Order: sequence, then structure tokens, then C-alpha cells
Amino acid sequence: MTSLAAGFIVVQAQAATIDFNGNGATSEWNVGTSWSGNVAPISGDTARLQFGDDATVTSAVNAGNFSILQRNSATLAISADFKTVLTYDLGSSGNGDTTTTHTNGLLVGRTLRMGNDSSADTYEARYTISGGTTRFTTAVTIAKNGIFEIDGTGGNIQFNNGGTSAVTLGDGTISYKLGAAGVSAITNLGSGGTFTIGSGSKLLIDASNYTGGISAIDLAVSYNNIVGTFTEGNISITGLDAGLSGDITYDTGSFALSIVPEPGTYTLLGGLFALIYVMLRRREAKA
Repeated sequence: MTSLAAGFIVVQAQAATIDFNGNGATSEWNVGTSWSGNVAPISGDTARLQFGDDATVTSAVNAGNFSILQRNSATLAISADFKTVLTYDLGSSGNGDTTTTHTNGLLVGRTLRMGNDSSADTYEARYTISGGTTRFTTAVTIAKNGIFEIDGTGGNIQFNNGGTSAVTLGDGTISYKLGAAGVSAITNLGSGGTFTIGSGSKLLIDASNYTGGISAIDLAVSYNNIVGTFTEGNISITGLDAGLSGDITYDTGSFALSIVPEPGTYTLLGGLFALIYVMLRRREAKA
């Protein structure tokens, strides 16, 4: 579009949907020839990754306010600063598994949408963070087929900036893969905010690498309110050492994994203490 101002023609750039085509020397986001039109997305654009696109962010991106539509078997690997995303739409339309891996750098965005509760498809839309920071300040929705996975303690997950902002789990999944000492919690950046757990929400916890023993491990903290709970049939806790069991506990604005001895362990310890007591009494009687 053009307009006439003070005798000059002013050209105003139009927002566009820019398709990733991977024709650059690498799959790097910042390489212009990786995109249709040979120009990387800028403020106001929508970057579209689909049909097996395989993009990487290994050098800092600061393209203003752009959006991302990622679907249909596309992948994105983030290992450098990546900002600023208006809306990140991960697998809410299309078919085929789509994945994002985040190992380093700061991703700043406003809205994250994963999966689609109304979809009958069985594809996965997975975001895995093991390092760096992912920060969405307005709203996060994890719907059916959406899997947000936290791997170990190296990542920072900051969902919402307080106030009326919200995290909503429809029929989506949150997955925690514990490291030796536990796992990073989902944290609210400010006061306020609501974390809603739907009746179909799923919670997966893999403790195969955990060595910390009896403990309480935060999973989500600092929200004004936790609405709903995970139903027993939608919770999976695997990999705990023999003699330990896990339970999910809730507070006003948080929920956590409580790792405690199995009930049979208490019985065994009680029997052992009773046997020691009897032996000591017999020793005293003989004396």
C-alpha cells in the first residue's frame, strides 16, 4: 500500500505469511534464502513451518513481533535467543507429529497454543525444554495432542505475567523427566494468574534418572489459583526406586510431586523396630 505525504510516496510494508523452504546453506532461521522471498520473517509476519520443514535457531533472532505456525511434521530446534513471538501455534491444525526442542537461549512470546481438543487426529505437538528459558506472558493453552515436556533442571519455564493471564490444560499433557535432583517447575512471573487443569488433562512423570530419595518436588508454582486436579487415571509416575512411591499434592497456587516410602516400607520398618526392642529387652533380662 502507498500513501502521499508532503509530496513523497510512502511505502508501507504489509504483514505476510513467510514459508520456510530450507534452501539456504543451512537450516538457520536467520538465513534469508531459507524463506520464500529470500527474506526472513519480520515484525507482523507469520512464519510458517510445515510439511517436514527442519529449522534451527543457533544465532540470536530479534525480529520484532512475529507469529509462528508450525504443523505437519515440521521441527524447530532453539539454542539461541529467539524473540519476540506474538502467537506460537504449535500443531493446532494440520496432521503429522511436530516437535520443538529448546536447549539454550531465551524465547519470549505472548501466547502459546498447542494441539486442538476438537481434533480427532492422533498426531503429537511436542515442545521439549532442557535448557534456556521459555517465557509466554499472556496465555498458554495445551490441548489434545499437545505435550509440553520439561527435561531435568536446566530449563526455566515462565508461563504468564500475573494479572488475568492464564495457563489452560484442555485434554493436553504435561510431561516431567526428572534429573538426579528433580525437575524445573512451571513458574508464574508475577502475582495473580490462574492455572486450569481440565478433566482430560494428563500428567506424565519419568523418575528413571532421579536419585534424590524422599522429597517434595515443585511442578508448578506461584499462581494465584490452581483450578481442577489431575484425575488418578490420567497420572503416570514411573521409574522411582524400589520402596518409594509418588503422589501429587496441591496448594492454593501450586502443585508438586511428593515422593515418600511405600506403605509396605513403613510396615517393614515398624516390624524391624519391634524386633530390635524385643531383643534389647531380652538382653536386659539376662543381665
